Amino acid sequence: MKTKYYSVTLLAFMMVLSIHDCYSQTVICQTPDASINADGQNAFNQYVIKFKKQGKHFNSDLKIIPVVIHVIYRNSADRQQITMARIQSQFDATNKQLRRLNANADETRKIFLPVAADCNIQVCLATRKPDRSNFSGVIYHHYPDYNQLRDLDAIRAVTILDPDRYLNVG
Repeated sequence: MKTKYYSVTLLAFMMVLSIHDCYSQTVICQTPDASINADGQNAFNQYVIKFKKQGKHFNSDLKIIPVVIHVIYRNSADRQQITMARIQSQFDATNKQLRRLNANADETRKIFLPVAADCNIQVCLATRKPDRSNFSGVIYHHYPDYNQLRDLDAIRAVTILDPDRYLNVG
């Protein structure tokens, strides 16, 4: 299952990068423990190198990952900034990157060419909650006194949907 963990970690990183402009005014960069990051990065890079040597993915089936977007907002003006159209455009851009179908793929710097590949991964908004009820894949959480440094971990703990079934982004 380590491969799944590293794939999801990479995907989470890519999703954060692709939706960065949605939160760029309020997000504070937090660096995880360097030793954990270095070990994970090394393991993932070894996996990609093995993938590239084989010339194909271990399993070439397209993997579809259901994503739940958690939007934490203080007031209605904040909420209105994160529209479904904006979220969907970020999913479209992320999927192009994951499949290496982005318009500038041919501009990949030489140093990254050995690990640049179609990941056979596609992300989509989840359409059902764990209780099987339908929803849009986006959950808005109203916290009028929200402070990212103080509240983010506590809010994540109470709002996350089953992490074995969904990639939670917020």
